[in-house]
Amino acid sequence: MSTWILLRGLTREQAHWGFFPDLLRQALPPGTLMLTPDLPGNGTLWQSRSPSTVQGMVDHSRQALRDAGHLPPYHVLAM
Repeated sequence: MSTWILLRGLTREQAHWGFFPDLLRQALPPGTLMLTPDLPGNGTLWQSRSPSTVQGMVDHSRQALRDAGHLPPYHVLAM
């Protein structure tokens, strides 16, 4: 099983992906996990303070994925 992380920009929420995650999931092997996390300050995390650096966003994302039980390796698709 592989894990794909879809990041929709630094100031966009997961809803901006629209139906793309479903289309990608259909093109990948069965059992592929597709995650579309929001970054702090956006989408479901709109009340959280946004990190002031890209590294801060990376650190937050890595920790949130670990906390949710999603361990590397990851495939990342970002726009």
